[in-house]
Amino acid sequence: MFPENTVELLGAPKTRVTVLTGAGMSAESGIPTFRGPEGYWTIGSAVYTPQEVATYAMFARHPEEVWSWYLYRFTVCLDAAPNAGHEALGALRKRMQS
Repeated sequence: MFPENTVELLGAPKTRVTVLTGAGMSAESGIPTFRGPEGYWTIGSAVYTPQEVATYAMFARHPEEVWSWYLYRFTVCLDAAPNAGHEALGALRKRMQS
């Protein structure tokens, strides 16, 4: 978690904080990354590469393929749960609001 004086270090409670995370933030919750061995860009669709699927041009030609790819990703996210990193950021937010 964050040190006890994190809020004091960041300043007044109305201070805005931006957090940049890597792909591991969601991977620890069971959501594949895009470029990992089991990632969305690695596995892709049966006929098209993910780089093709994630374009408007593809959506215009084959909307069912694009919807299928995005709906698969959506269902994976439905089964995910927050991990320690998410909990720590939530705790920081609560501390900054108090």
